[in-house]
Amino acid sequence: MDDGLFAIWRSLRTMMQMLKDRGYQISDEDLNTDYDGFVQWAQQEELTNDNRSALTATYTKPNGDSIATIWYSELNFGNSAIQNIHSVMKDLGVTRAIVVIRGKITAYADAAIRNLKVNKIHIQIFTQQELQFNVTHHRDVPRHIICSLDKKNKIMQTYAIKNKEQLPQIKVTDPQCRYLGAERGQLLKIVRPSLTTPRVLLASDREKELYSISFRIVV
Repeated sequence: MDDGLFAIWRSLRTMMQMLKDRGYQISDEDLNTDYDGFVQWAQQEELTNDNRSALTATYTKPNGDSIATIWYSELNFGNSAIQNIHSVMKDLGVTRAIVVIRGKITAYADAAIRNLKVNKIHIQIFTQQELQFNVTHHRDVPRHIICSLDKKNKIMQTYAIKNKEQLPQIKVTDPQCRYLGAERGQLLKIVRPSLTTPRVLLASDREKELYSISFRIVV
């Protein structure tokens, strides 16, 4: 087994799951490619740990919103890397991208990403190590769902919430927020199995699991 390719395959698998959970259209083939199938494809595309360009792709939501996934090959990820990625995004015609890096992001690159965001160019960084496991698949992690703006407004009206400071908070750097691509100001719905009444018996003699629901504002 090639350890480098295996790590890339695991990261790619998590990436496909993450994009699907964000609402992008992902084929069953992309979602369920096993390691052996990935190795065959990688050999055809001459994919290596130092050359990941074949993994760059774009994905689209039903409403037409698109995102690019860019796999950066170099270990050093600084300001020049952001310039290169922005150029690739222009060529692909997207304003939103997820970039997978091998090393660590520098402070200069982080500042460049914030500057681009002002111009509505959104770049999210994940290390390959972060994507080795899907953080939402842990048995103790409740389901997190980004509420639409209409849903957020209805909830605030229902509970007579006049400003976001009245809501419990979750940081934008939280692993769940990063996975979902949540942004500051958005409302997350968190669904947990009920601890008080976990199940009820229906008239049809079937059991139904009950859930408790809470909300967090992303800050």
